[in-house]
Amino acid sequence: FFLNPREGRQKVTWKKEENRVVINFSDTQDVMVEYPVKEGSVLASAHSVWIFEPQEPIGEIPQTALTFTTRVDAGGNIPTATANYNMKKFLSQVSDLRKKFDKTIKIDVYNRLQIIKKMTKITKKSAKTFAKDFKDINEKEKVEGAYPLAETWLKVKGKGKGWGKITVKVKASILETAAFFWNFESRAHHDTTGDIKRVIEQVVGEWEMIVRRTQELQSKLGFWHKEREFWNRMRLHRVDRNTIVISVKQLKRGREVPTKIMERMIMGKTHKAKENATIRLTKRGEKETKVEFVTRLDLGRNVSDGATRLALEKHLNAAADVQRYFNNLVKLEDMANEVGEALGADLVWDGGQFGGRKSRKDKEEYMKEVCKQSTALREVVKKYPWFV
Repeated sequence: FFLNPREGRQKVTWKKEENRVVINFSDTQDVMVEYPVKEGSVLASAHSVWIFEPQEPIGEIPQTALTFTTRVDAGGNIPTATANYNMKKFLSQVSDLRKKFDKTIKIDVYNRLQIIKKMTKITKKSAKTFAKDFKDINEKEKVEGAYPLAETWLKVKGKGKGWGKITVKVKASILETAAFFWNFESRAHHDTTGDIKRVIEQVVGEWEMIVRRTQELQSKLGFWHKEREFWNRMRLHRVDRNTIVISVKQLKRGREVPTKIMERMIMGKTHKAKENATIRLTKRGEKETKVEFVTRLDLGRNVSDGATRLALEKHLNAAADVQRYFNNLVKLEDMANEVGEALGADLVWDGGQFGGRKSRKDKEEYMKEVCKQSTALREVVKKYPWFV
């Protein structure tokens, strides 16, 4: 029975209640005569319930909560590993549904607009210039070709410690760029950073908050280290009319840290890591901002130099991601040479980065994904379908 095809016969009931919609899939014998089970197949049993409930909209963007519950009996002697794999695959349809109706970009845009409105009301200027944070260090290494249109430097100091700096130009206003970084829990950050968790633990003041992020560390050999958890205090500073600085400093235990947060920091089982980063945004035009990102990491004594280097590159990639994000919003008619060069670099398939394990199908999927994310490339594909 293990390899035999499975069939099902189900009745679907759609019911609208006061504040929700319920769709019920249950076994039925009503059609067995008209649609008998084929020879060699096994009749499986399943019961699934979908519950859709409206949520508070984000701006004018409607939101729906979905609860999916299912029970499946495939029949026969199915190995546990196979059953678990098939169940995960079956449940993945919820993720597919979310992707189908994804409004990530619109939600992120709305949230950024709310942040920008607040930023326009900032009148108090910071007494600090943060110039010391951006002083170069000795024996740093320039990373060639790490990210298109970016200058990247780093230094691995050993024992899990390292320093890195990246400078990029972003095709967005200084307020838009600052809002992108400040929107800590945005889907854009989740999708690009690869963080397991990104949480705003507490909003301390209008431009100060305590945040937590969890990451997996990977070595140069492909091995995974234990997860690392970063606790930071984020502050936004308006230095002058053309400069905004966002500081991301290690959260140190003390009187300023609320008791509940202190307890979570102490009781958490994930290895704690330290990051002190400074992001300086400088206005270069109405739709151009210079981003300088400096970070200092301390991942722990038992982390290899290779893993430390990968972690530095991953954290510096936050600046490259904001550049890529706004490049993807540029329409084809507004395309400039620099944006085109960056998109061209993204389209280059580097199979080597996957150790040669990727197939032609993966290459095609990668190209489709890059074109899907870019407004300009979507226009190209619409006009020239053969492009991908």
